[in-house]
Amino acid sequence: MIEMDIRVPKIMKYLNEKPDSNVGLSDYIANKSIKPNEIVNKLKNNEYLDVISSGTIPPNPSELLMSDRVKDLFEYFEDKYDYIIVDTSAVGLVSDTLLVSKFADMFIYVVSADNVDKRQLAAVAKPLYDDNRLPNMNMLLNGTNFGKKGYGYGYGYGNNPHKKKKWYQFGKS
Repeated sequence: MIEMDIRVPKIMKYLNEKPDSNVGLSDYIANKSIKPNEIVNKLKNNEYLDVISSGTIPPNPSELLMSDRVKDLFEYFEDKYDYIIVDTSAVGLVSDTLLVSKFADMFIYVVSADNVDKRQLAAVAKPLYDDNRLPNMNMLLNGTNFGKKGYGYGYGYGNNPHKKKKWYQFGKS
């Protein structure tokens, strides 16, 4: 996993981990003497997940992400890992995600149900999808609370105070 949100990094904090060193992605891009394998963090809590932390927060994130060193990093790791997951800045706020999207096979646009207005999706996500600016774009909706809303999916509508039938009870009186 690459923590490519070098403006407001959060991945290592979410994982409750500390980087193995103070050197991370932004340091690698800015310093040609740093090798890709020197910025990989082996996690203590998960032996199957390696993380490249964001590194030092730079004054010029977009400029750094345009560097050929980003391409070199992906090329170096593409045959060493089955999957490379990249966490980027929020799309629409800054151009960082669009700068690195060319290295992605698939893009998962994560939307928090409680924190987004449908109009924002129409203004930002839909044009990105329609114009194919993000490769193989998919959307993941998280933060849903089905008990709070008036419409549900499945048998019945919303909050049904009556006991729901199990699938094998349909058709029985």
